[in-house]
Order: sequence, then structure tokens, then C-alpha cells
Amino acid sequence: MTGQRDKVLIVDDDRTVAETTVLVFIKEGYWARAAYSGEEALALVRDWQPSVAILDVHLPKLDGIALARLMRLACPDCRVMLISAENIPEHLFAGIPDDMPFITKPVPPAELLAFVDQLLPAR
Repeated sequence: MTGQRDKVLIVDDDRTVAETTVLVFIKEGYWARAAYSGEEALALVRDWQPSVAILDVHLPKLDGIALARLMRLACPDCRVMLISAENIPEHLFAGIPDDMPFITKPVPPAELLAFVDQLLPAR
């Protein structure tokens, strides 16, 4: 596994989804934490500096796309990917940078783990 002991941040306002996803990553040897809002995620990354952040697009107040831009400033080495269970309106989808992966929920755990491994640099 490429990401053994890398840090993964899961940002989702659905606590069950966030916590379940964190457990999937912990079981596979990652350090993983959850944040339930964009504001909470930004506060966390300043000190924790994750390797990968998986951001739900539909967050209250600070949506995942805006959060992704701010996270790139707060954590320049963090790879950011967006995830959503819903279709994204065209005007928001156009704002996603080309180098930022986007996947649609639900994502089987093995597929999500493989996707994150691809984002991490080879060791």
C-alpha cells in the first residue's frame, strides 16, 4: 500500500459517513480524522497537515469547492479530492480545477482506498 501511515482527512457534514470512512482508512493503516464542516477542516489542517483530504461538495456555509481552494493555501502539499452524492450544478462544476479529482458517492471502500493510493507519491 502506497499510503501506509499517510494522513487522510474526511470532510463531510454527515457524521455517520465521515466516521465510517475514517474507520475504513484506519483499518488500512492510515492516520485518519474527520471534520464536519469547512471551518472545522481549515482549523484542523493548519496543525495536522494531511496527505490527502476528501471533501464533500455539499457542506453548509463553506462548500467543498471553496474549501478546496482554501485548503491548497493552508496545506500546499495536501492532495485534495471532491466527492458528492448529488449532481453538481454546472456553474459549480466549472469551478473545479482540472487537477482535482471528483468522484460520485457511494464509492465502495476498496475503490476509495485505491483512488487515494493513486494520489499519493510512490515511496
